[in-house]
Amino acid sequence: MNSTIDFKQWAKTISYEERKQHLLALSETEIHRHLKTLFERMSDKTQVEITHGSGENGSDLVIKRWDAFGEDFTGVVVEKGNAQGKITGDTAGVVDEIKSHITQALTQPCYLREISSVPVSISSIWVIFVGRLTEKATKRIERESGAALIRTYPVGWLIEKFTDVYPEIFYDALVADFIQRKAEDLETRREFQRRSTSLSASFVDPWVSKPASAEDLMSVAIEILRSRRLPFNKLENILSTSSRIIITGDPGTGKSTALAKIALDIMQGNFTKKGRSKKGGEIELPILSKASEIARLDYDSFLAQHLPPEPTRSKVRVKVLLIDALDEIKPDLRINWTAPL
Repeated sequence: MNSTIDFKQWAKTISYEERKQHLLALSETEIHRHLKTLFERMSDKTQVEITHGSGENGSDLVIKRWDAFGEDFTGVVVEKGNAQGKITGDTAGVVDEIKSHITQALTQPCYLREISSVPVSISSIWVIFVGRLTEKATKRIERESGAALIRTYPVGWLIEKFTDVYPEIFYDALVADFIQRKAEDLETRREFQRRSTSLSASFVDPWVSKPASAEDLMSVAIEILRSRRLPFNKLENILSTSSRIIITGDPGTGKSTALAKIALDIMQGNFTKKGRSKKGGEIELPILSKASEIARLDYDSFLAQHLPPEPTRSKVRVKVLLIDALDEIKPDLRINWTAPL
């Protein structure tokens, strides 16, 4: 697989209608937060501040862009559809409200808290519609707010941009961000890399031996010598049917790297299943840890190191615990870690 999780391709497996309904189900606060991320990803010469609330002066967000000619500030007005996702053009309805926001944003100074220390002037307006515009609304917007400073973007444009630039929104964005960071850490952590390339690009599947019995380490060693070899990618299937597995090998044979690859494959595979599933539910994740870390940390501290904070934590659960370098800690510290993950 690629060195990072390919959210874009997965998002494209979701139908257009499902993606639209996902956006319509978001609250206004969530939409503003995701738009901020979208705009910042679209250009590295962009800063965005959410201004919705007290003192917003017409804009829900303000985009600061700069080039050789100086700074430019664009106000963003977001309009969400009704319960049916419609944005109508009724008199004294949403179009009049949008016109009021536009006038206010273009004629009054805008006070920002993060991206400017002085009041700024809004030079242009983007109107973004999260919903389906009725024909009447479209005509009124075109006729009554047709100034050159105003650009309108329908929900189709929004779906396309989110799919291309910020596709994580169509999953749980916080969970997606956490998994992406974990996957990138496994791909680039120096101890798992034999070359300067990513783990996925440089990993060569080894052949491993499956013992028939694992009552103790001696029997495992004997069975490894006797049993036939099997492909490395079969190990994940064995993990799903066995409560404990010990991987042994000489120093430098790649045991730690193999554990990292198992963790990465489980993480990517389970996220793929979750992304394509319409049932939702928890995402099963692996935890890869040094044995010394388990011996050093208490249960809560250990989970805090490897799982996201709430409320995201309630959306994931641990599928498997992979313990590296068990032989590097004293036998009396190899305690049974039986608390439920």
